[in-house]
Amino acid sequence: MPPNPREEKLINNLRSKISSLPGLKDGGKYLSEDLWVRHCIELKNNLLNKDPREFLKWDVMLKTMYHQTDEVEFNFLKSHPNWELFKKAIKREFPVFHSVPYFAYRSTNSNTVHHAYHIAQLLKYANININKLSTVFEFGGGYGNMCRLFFNLGFKGNYTIFDLPIFNELQRYYLSSLGLPLASDNLNNIKKTSNIILMSDTKNILDDFCNKGLFIGTWSISEVPVYFRKKIFKIIGNPDYFLLAYQNNFEEVDNVKYFKSFCAEKKNYLWHDFEIEHLKGNRYLIGEKIK
Repeated sequence: MPPNPREEKLINNLRSKISSLPGLKDGGKYLSEDLWVRHCIELKNNLLNKDPREFLKWDVMLKTMYHQTDEVEFNFLKSHPNWELFKKAIKREFPVFHSVPYFAYRSTNSNTVHHAYHIAQLLKYANININKLSTVFEFGGGYGNMCRLFFNLGFKGNYTIFDLPIFNELQRYYLSSLGLPLASDNLNNIKKTSNIILMSDTKNILDDFCNKGLFIGTWSISEVPVYFRKKIFKIIGNPDYFLLAYQNNFEEVDNVKYFKSFCAEKKNYLWHDFEIEHLKGNRYLIGEKIK
């Protein structure tokens, strides 16, 4: 089915923005940098030449940010005290976007179950109320699905996604298509509540959104060089909560050792660092500031 006028306008805006992005090339210091450059080039070509409403089915998305969830995760959600809220929040973006339905609950998809499971783990291990959070800072926001879930679950604050420029534009397209409240590109005009802020430059990270709220980094902060992790953590300071997920090792970095040291430095938090039993070699790290 061809896009309607609103969809066509959003698609044209997306293509205009990504066409104006600087060119990308291999040759980074780290293998992961070259790999992500190639992913970005593939995504850019797809967005320019294919129907972006189908992006959830593209190979580059399936390789980089789509998880075939284990049934353990869905069963955990079903047994959660807030299942009725989760049940509504995880509904698919159909008919705006087309994804493969999850076999056990066809009103959602596998990736959304996986993201909701992260949130359910946060609710289990931290005394947190999503409705009362003032800020969320997500490092590496995928296509914006975690952000969507937070708003579906009642979040009313400012949600910042820090990511590569092309993924910021995909997030802008995805979240705008779903009618979520994106802030203008002029960060000086941002309201104090109910905005989604997309950024790719550390210079734009506002003090108003640091040292409070929730920091999210699921298989993202653990996949960048240590020097850049330090830079990000220094800027965001000491938020009230951390929701991290990471693989034991990434390239030359022992992440288990790294995050153990990270927790030791932040003594004013109650930390829960544990293996994800159905994803061997991966762990959650959930922290809550001691008040």
